[in-house]
Amino acid sequence: MTLPTSILASTRKLMQSPEYRAIFPGTVLDKKAEDWLTTTKGGYRYATAVGSDITGFRPTEIIVDDPIEPEKGSSELAKEKLRSWISSSVLTRFEDNAKNVFILVMHRVAPDDLGWNAASAGRLLYRVTAARGGEGRGVCTSARRRHHDPSTW
Repeated sequence: MTLPTSILASTRKLMQSPEYRAIFPGTVLDKKAEDWLTTTKGGYRYATAVGSDITGFRPTEIIVDDPIEPEKGSSELAKEKLRSWISSSVLTRFEDNAKNVFILVMHRVAPDDLGWNAASAGRLLYRVTAARGGEGRGVCTSARRRHHDPSTW
């Protein structure tokens, strides 16, 4: 089982728990595929690995979590493959680019990694930084929210 399908299985288990059903009694799972779940109210969650094909749906929110391993941070090829996947696959999937939400969760792995690309293109709404090794306090800075133009990544 891959990490994305394992996390989706955990989500499904949580949503079927008595505690969750007590809080959200109207939420009923409809589709139960390994990488995809939907509710009878039209909600859905899709999980896949970085670099995978993500065609066939139009989300309003996308979360990309740790898209590159720290040891690959010095690889120009790995960073370019990630930038290409984000710009040509991920950011083109949105239902409405004016209202979409793209969340990138990652450690900085290189001075020119995807986090730097997002910051330099003015794509950050919030950025939280922490000192290396988890020492120190996080700092939150805000920027204006702008339309996500995939060509700027």
